[in-house]
Amino acid sequence: MEKAKHEQAIKKLQNELKEEKRADLQRRREITQERRKAVEERQRLEEDKAKMGERKALRLRRKAGRSKKING
Repeated sequence: MEKAKHEQAIKKLQNELKEEKRADLQRRREITQERRKAVEERQRLEEDKAKMGERKALRLRRKAGRSKKING
């Protein structure tokens, strides 16, 4: 009887440890995924910013070209 209780207690502790370990791994995975998403979002925003910069520069070059032709 005592031995069975002892074994049950050991199994219970082992299950708790396994659950804690699994939860910790899940938490780490979520943190890593959030970091990756943040990095991707930052890169996407930088690329969009660069594209907008290119487009604006192109518009200004075109505008300057037109004014030179007209005034020229």
